[in-house]
Amino acid sequence: MTRSYILSKKKKLRSRASDRLKAQKVEIVEPTATILRKEVKRSTIWRIFELAGIVAALAGLSIAIADNRVSQESLRLAREENRQSQIVQSWQIVTTKAPGNSGKKEALERLYKTGQSLEGIDLSCEAMGGGWHERTSQSYESCDRPTILRDVSLPGTNLSKANLNGADLGNANLEGIRAEPIKAAGADLTNTNLQTAKIKWAVFDGAKFYNTNLQDTHFHQISAQHANFKTSLLHGASFQNVDFTFADLSEADFSGSTLQNLNVSSAKFCVFEQCAKGLPKDLSGKMWAWSDMRPYKIVVQKADKSSANFDINSSPFNSILVDEFQITFCAPTNRAIFEERGGIGFPYPCYAPE
Repeated sequence: MTRSYILSKKKKLRSRASDRLKAQKVEIVEPTATILRKEVKRSTIWRIFELAGIVAALAGLSIAIADNRVSQESLRLAREENRQSQIVQSWQIVTTKAPGNSGKKEALERLYKTGQSLEGIDLSCEAMGGGWHERTSQSYESCDRPTILRDVSLPGTNLSKANLNGADLGNANLEGIRAEPIKAAGADLTNTNLQTAKIKWAVFDGAKFYNTNLQDTHFHQISAQHANFKTSLLHGASFQNVDFTFADLSEADFSGSTLQNLNVSSAKFCVFEQCAKGLPKDLSGKMWAWSDMRPYKIVVQKADKSSANFDINSSPFNSILVDEFQITFCAPTNRAIFEERGGIGFPYPCYAPE
């Protein structure tokens, strides 16, 4: 064999080997590329699905939020409508002519809690048709069927210009109220809390302040004739230009109170041994009385108190003039001038002291 023939054979063998290797590479590369193309295609589809799901979820959330806002607004409107309905109903109850326990206490508290003004309300015996007992020389007139407001709680409210004549306000919480002016003649304020109240130009004739808390109260320009302040707590209260004519002040505690121009004509200072407390001995210039209507105290007639049969409640008693305190007495000749000029609020009337 010639040299050229051998070289030719080798060249052909190398060429065949090269072709086989290329074929193998193609078989390997082509399936891999196909797989990659399929994966990319599949991944893109999933991305599209995922984005579509997110968009759908966000859309659903937006709708839910919008529905929730609509529901909240509907609920708010319903509550406001109910609130307005309760206010209207409460005012109807308050203004309806009906004495006694007619739901006015609860209606007032609802109005108070909803921020309604109670200024100028009229729950008087006259307006509610309660009827009055006739006034006697021993007692002030009282309402036959008073408006029942016992235990009502209206702290800090404004009761200016209100008319509560004859109303039953026992055990009420009226702490810090403002009443300038107010009418409450014949009202029952037994055990009522009037602490820190500001009361001016008021009529409390015949009112019951039995055991009432009047601590730190401003009590200015007040008519309290025939009123009962027995055992009332008056610590730190300010009394200015108050008419206590015929009032019962026995056991009232005036400790630390400010007193200015108080008319105590025919006022009761003591019942048996229970007297007004906390008053200074010298009350001249602070308390005054007409010389023919001096304040008095109730005392038991002389009796054997050591006897086993002694009973203070059934023992005979006398009324005697108060002598424990120095009170200024004014001439009755000045009474007409005093009353002409307004009485309550008019300055010290003793032009010619006796």
